[in-house]
Amino acid sequence: IGVFLGITIGCYQLSALEYSRHIHRIDTARGSLVVRDERHAAIVRALSELPRSYRAIVVPQGAGFVFLSGLAWNDGTFAYAPFDLTGGYSDEQLPALWSKRPPDVVIYFRLMSSNDGTVEFGHGYGENAYTWLFSHYHFVPHAQGFLIGLRNPDNR
Repeated sequence: IGVFLGITIGCYQLSALEYSRHIHRIDTARGSLVVRDERHAAIVRALSELPRSYRAIVVPQGAGFVFLSGLAWNDGTFAYAPFDLTGGYSDEQLPALWSKRPPDVVIYFRLMSSNDGTVEFGHGYGENAYTWLFSHYHFVPHAQGFLIGLRNPDNR
């Protein structure tokens, strides 16, 4: 009983600390979420302002952002983390996939840290996809530090 109680209390303390850091609430037509990082909330808000007909991707992570915003996710991936880039969604396959069905908007944000030994999307992995995106989209910075990309007029 003592071991079980100790584990329970320890887990509760760690969970309570983690949940106390979630302070940014996102309210959307598809649900509500409380997140730690204001950038994440800002991504959903920025996507939510776009026409509902837009198809979007958020690189390197992101189907959840697009879902909450009410837009359609452009392709069948969940994210563009190293472990998500496999099979038909490999770094070599993504440019061809995107060429056939280009997203209307791309959100790109840099991760602050990596737990899987990679550097970041476009630098250490995902280099073909990164190159394609930055040659077909014009990116502008958002105040929260991510980039919003719309297709270049000559690539429509």
